[in-house]
Amino acid sequence: TTFGEGEIDAEYLPNDRKFTEKGDRWGFQYKHDGIYQQSWKFNIDYSQVSDVDYFTDVDSSIGSREDGQLVQEGKVQYRASNWDATLLTRDFQVLTESDNLPYHILPQRKLNYYAPELWRYLDFDVISHITRFDTEAEGKPSATRVHIEPGFTVPIGTTWGSWTTEARLLGTYYQQDLTDVSDNE
Repeated sequence: TTFGEGEIDAEYLPNDRKFTEKGDRWGFQYKHDGIYQQSWKFNIDYSQVSDVDYFTDVDSSIGSREDGQLVQEGKVQYRASNWDATLLTRDFQVLTESDNLPYHILPQRKLNYYAPELWRYLDFDVISHITRFDTEAEGKPSATRVHIEPGFTVPIGTTWGSWTTEARLLGTYYQQDLTDVSDNE
């Protein structure tokens, strides 16, 4: 389409005869990558399966897995000549029977600014994001992180080699929501 191309993978196993207690089993993945009007970029990678034992019991290539979890992610980015902005959301389907539930990124907003050749042999940029972390895990707080990272780069290059010196100032601030966190006593 004008918004790029995508792929849907789906698996369905009605009435699993080997593991009858699990009934109907399924796996689903939707991936999409696209660019619209040369400035907008879209990425989706969403996967889900019917149960936590799906990959143990069924030979499947569904999904992007990280540390026993299926990634469920969507990202929209706008790019201009000297800056870009991104909106990202990331969730997971946990594939274990664990109380250690992951944090979701709901959402992350990035804003980056680039000034190549601010002066001769001096580049400047600012990388920043605001991220909201949330979890269903009991006793764990939600949090917001603000990060800003200005930097200067001195790139020197010739036909026989190059040398880059960089200086960055990193600032990160966390705000945890501790009102609903219970004491583990």
